[in-house]
Order: sequence, then C-alpha cells, then structure tokens
Amino acid sequence: MQENTPSINVSDAIGTSNAILHSFGMTVYDTAKPLVQENKPVIIDFNGIRNLTSAFLHASIGNLMTVNPNSIHLITVNGLANPEWNDKLQDAIKLALNPEKRDAIASELNELFNS
Repeated sequence: MQENTPSINVSDAIGTSNAILHSFGMTVYDTAKPLVQENKPVIIDFNGIRNLTSAFLHASIGNLMTVNPNSIHLITVNGLANPEWNDKLQDAIKLALNPEKRDAIASELNELFNS
C-alpha cells in the first residue's frame, strides 16, 4: 500500500471505541465500499478500538470482501490490538468468501427466527 492510500479510522467513523454493533460495521462498510468498487486500496484502521465483535467484522470487512473479486488484495486491516480479534477477522473473511456456507447459515437463521 502506498502512503497516499485512503485510511478509515474505525473509532472516528463510528464515533466510539466500541466496534460492537452490526450497524457500526455497516457504517465502515458504506464508507469503504465506493473505493473497493473502484478497485482502489483502502486501509481499515482499528487503532483506538477497545471492544470488537464478530457482528461488527462480518458487517464491515466481511461485506467488503464480497464487493469486488480483488477485495482481499485491496483491503488492509491495521491496529487489531487483541490477538483474538484477528481470529474473528479471519472467520469473517472466510465466511464472506464461501457463498455456499454463508447462504446455508442465512437459511438456518431464517428458519430459526421465522418458525
């Protein structure tokens, strides 16, 4: 990534150091999506984040992985303070890149909540 690569500071984008809500993740997604759609690199910076959930990562990074076939090469994630957060990030990426599994989980959740 070059020095002039756009960077999104998560805590600035969501207005809190707690990246815990799906809606907060969608804010980061909505901010980065136009860059990824244009095949431009972007840095997602988690410096300053105190709490991070899988829901946030699936809504933000996971969704970004589905925007462009090159997404995995366009998005750089910095500042994951907790080693467990990287595991959550990798899980979100794997799920996003596996449409069959993603659809199966969505179907199961739909059944669970609509039964």
